[in-house]
Amino acid sequence: MIIKQEPEHFFVREISNFSLKDSGEYAYVLLKKRNYTTDRAISAISRNLKVSKKRIGYAGNKDKRALTEQTISIWKVKKEDIEKIRLKDIELEFLGYSDKRICLGDLKGNFFKISVFAEKNELVLAELKKQARLLSKIGIPNYFGEQRFGSAGSNHLAGKYFLKGDFESALHEILVKDIKTEEGKKASEFIDKNWKNWKQCINHVPKYQSLEKAILNHLINVPNDFAGAFRVLSKNLRRIFIHAYQSYIWNLSLSAELEKLKHFKINIANQLLAVPLESFESKNLSIIGYDTKLDDSLFSRTSLKLLKHDKLTVDDFKLPRMPELAAAGDKRVSKVFPKQLKIEKKKDAFQVSFSLDKGAYATVVLKALFSKN
Repeated sequence: MIIKQEPEHFFVREISNFSLKDSGEYAYVLLKKRNYTTDRAISAISRNLKVSKKRIGYAGNKDKRALTEQTISIWKVKKEDIEKIRLKDIELEFLGYSDKRICLGDLKGNFFKISVFAEKNELVLAELKKQARLLSKIGIPNYFGEQRFGSAGSNHLAGKYFLKGDFESALHEILVKDIKTEEGKKASEFIDKNWKNWKQCINHVPKYQSLEKAILNHLINVPNDFAGAFRVLSKNLRRIFIHAYQSYIWNLSLSAELEKLKHFKINIANQLLAVPLESFESKNLSIIGYDTKLDDSLFSRTSLKLLKHDKLTVDDFKLPRMPELAAAGDKRVSKVFPKQLKIEKKKDAFQVSFSLDKGAYATVVLKALFSKN
């Protein structure tokens, strides 16, 4: 199964329900982007408007290599300011005003339309439609998808070191990673071999890796200040690594519960995880954090076992050296039901469309749909 050969092969639109007015402190704008992370798009818009990024709110991070649509709020700007913006691969449509900032989680779900290029001998259309009906009926494990773990599938490792207070090792995971481009790979290899020679390292980082350059610039000015180098990143970006580690624990803990059912395996972020072929009970399960109340269930026991293996405790999520990132924990439903799941054959690809509740990952649905039992 191959997806995302081009951004046009992966379309996602937020499903929201905002009340708009003719005036208000916040302008609501539909952001349409191509081949941009949400954070990078927000940065480009803030530079163009000459306002702080902190004035721009959004409900969720959207894929980079995709066509995406989401509503953002911008404090103290007018319709005329929005209409003047011209950015490559970004389109902005003024929607109206509100007195409320859009915050993370302020959405109902997402609609997806994805082209999937099936390899030879993969499932035919009739089998896929049968599988789709089954999955829509019994549900799919609500695993966190690959996007949660970054392009190299290693964000959770940076998060682990972050929780330990080992900021140098965490930064090493971020700066030395397997990038898909040849230019990125060469930069990673050079940084690994020349660790702490920051002036040489920055000259080998590709232009598009602006965050890596910002980290290295800080280390050039203040060598060995690894905690300070992390603070160069926005709070939301730093949280990504903590969330990735929490997601890693949650995925493996859910998989341990599902192993007792008849199942097949799907690969997410280099972990083979169980997907049952029969119905399983939907539960609200704990995303581990400092305020998590764990019980004697297999899920909880697995979470604690994984923490202990990494020499961590729930108290480490208080992050005493960066308390602004403290993670109390949360709940996540164990099963998701794709709505209006449709499959059509389009030339050399299958076009799959469906909607999901917020927090659920389209790539997990596709893996469950296209994986052979």
